[in-house]
Amino acid sequence: MKPALKLLLLAVVLLAGVTLSVDAASSVTRHGVTWKFDKDYTTGQYANGDFWVRGPVVITQITPTPTAGRNGTVINPAPGSTQGFDDRFWANPYSATLNVGTKLPLTVATNSSVVSCISKSAQIQYGQIDAFVILTVVDAVPADGGFRPPYIGNGSRASLWKSSDLNYGALNKLGSAAMTSKPNLTTVAGYFEKTWYEQDLDWTGRFLHTPYMAENGYGKDMALTTGDAALLLQLDYTNAQKAPLLISFVQYGIDVYGILNSGRNWYADGGHNCGRITPLLIAAAVLNDSRLKAKLAGSAQNFQELQQTFTVTQADVNMTGRVGTNGDAVYNYTSSNIGMAEWGIRHSSEPQKDNNFWLASYRDIGGSVLTAPAMAARVMGVRAMVAWEPLFLYAERHVNYEQSSQYKGEFAYNPTPAFHKQFYNTYKNASPPSGGGEPPNPEAPVKPQGLRVVE
Repeated sequence: MKPALKLLLLAVVLLAGVTLSVDAASSVTRHGVTWKFDKDYTTGQYANGDFWVRGPVVITQITPTPTAGRNGTVINPAPGSTQGFDDRFWANPYSATLNVGTKLPLTVATNSSVVSCISKSAQIQYGQIDAFVILTVVDAVPADGGFRPPYIGNGSRASLWKSSDLNYGALNKLGSAAMTSKPNLTTVAGYFEKTWYEQDLDWTGRFLHTPYMAENGYGKDMALTTGDAALLLQLDYTNAQKAPLLISFVQYGIDVYGILNSGRNWYADGGHNCGRITPLLIAAAVLNDSRLKAKLAGSAQNFQELQQTFTVTQADVNMTGRVGTNGDAVYNYTSSNIGMAEWGIRHSSEPQKDNNFWLASYRDIGGSVLTAPAMAARVMGVRAMVAWEPLFLYAERHVNYEQSSQYKGEFAYNPTPAFHKQFYNTYKNASPPSGGGEPPNPEAPVKPQGLRVVE
């Protein structure tokens, strides 16, 4: 950068009252993707390391080289299954029109997200894309430490939050030594270093998921990893130790928020759409932002975990014509079940599929992923922020049953992870961080009566 330009930028930054690290560059590289420009542009990095460039910008070259159906690049992707990244997805139709990487040089307008991918050379069922990498074209230099704006949809690409806004005090500091089953903090942070790209919110979205999200793209496995992250952030690591995971995890939460703002949500669908509530929960808590909280709230019903949990009422007892999933035996609810926290595969949209049966299809998966977000909210003292008691009560009922003498091994294939279970057993009555949150809630009673088990 020329000295005069540096001085001019520094003066502007100082007058604005922020400290920035900006530079002029003719290219930027992130996670194996390089975008080359026609000249020097003002560039910088967001809190999570992703690049921004002040535009409009002319991209002349992208590496790895985009071709028709490989290493695609899409600007401002929209929710849905159609994509412009790779033509080898059988469930996600490829659109050559969307792949702007084959149309270089290309002028990209401000307020745009350039999403480039790295395709695997061989065709595989899951994990066809090694990584999605994002370059954001802005109309003004973001504040130092700003979080990358969501990549889905059109509109402003202003950075709404900064890393300096993070309140580490909203996280608990519970003893980590007692958590003998905990995963490695650095390892889990590494899972979130790259973008957890979400576009297709149907079950077919698993094919677009990258290997670091889940080896087989499955939502349940994503949920277990997001659960690990949320609980590790509640242990007594230093703020510096938590920072890499927290910053990346909050960025994922902001991306989840962006998708919800586009009018979509993660509807209840077996084991596919779980886990996305957790990064938004953490982001809403540590940023203390009303916009994030509104999307998280139980009244919004934006997440599978909220749509699948409910409290049995007289209407459930009176319902007739219940149907089993995958050939399940069907058991109705009785008056003794009224008030019981319960789980249903598609309760919010197809309550006739609710089944008073521990072996109901996907109950093992649906219940096993609830302990982590429920416990993270409890130990942070933000249970009221979620404001959906069936989530907390059923999460506790499920894990308690799994550890009870009545348990018949129904969840042996998809049990609650050892770390999540140990965290629950050790810290279910923990107090929230000092100076905030709400007092711990009393332990929910286990109500197995009337729910059929296999003898």
